[in-house]
Amino acid sequence: MALDFRHLSKNQEYLLTAIITLICGFFATGVLIWTAWTISPNGEVLAKNYLIILIAFLLGWTTGMYLSPYDRKEALKFVTIGQAISAFLSGYVLSKFDRFIENFLFGKNKLPIYDNWIHLGMFLASFLVACILVFTARAYFDIEEREGKVKINTV
Repeated sequence: MALDFRHLSKNQEYLLTAIITLICGFFATGVLIWTAWTISPNGEVLAKNYLIILIAFLLGWTTGMYLSPYDRKEALKFVTIGQAISAFLSGYVLSKFDRFIENFLFGKNKLPIYDNWIHLGMFLASFLVACILVFTARAYFDIEEREGKVKINTV
């Protein structure tokens, strides 16, 4: 039996999409935390794994906000900030990126470093989960304080 959502209005579709996305995002976060805990042989490595996840979540949160401004005024601020960050990233960071990949992921003997690939995967997964969660929350929900209820945006 397949689910049929044709009877839903656009607002109900958006709400359903947002809720499913948020549930999946929180589940993925739980899996990331569990994985970090499971693969850690000691407290020091566990702290390192949690720090990687935290930094990635903060960067993903910032990126999610940047991708979904609430209004035109906020979008203009984000464009200015985005241009400054883009200039820094394209100039300095990209010039150092090759060396980082060589040393961090492959080491001196040019063989892959297993733990560093796992950390990179945890970082990317955490970044994407945070970005998707924040984007979904900001794009699809608008809290109207005057009426005390949640309004669903019809993006």
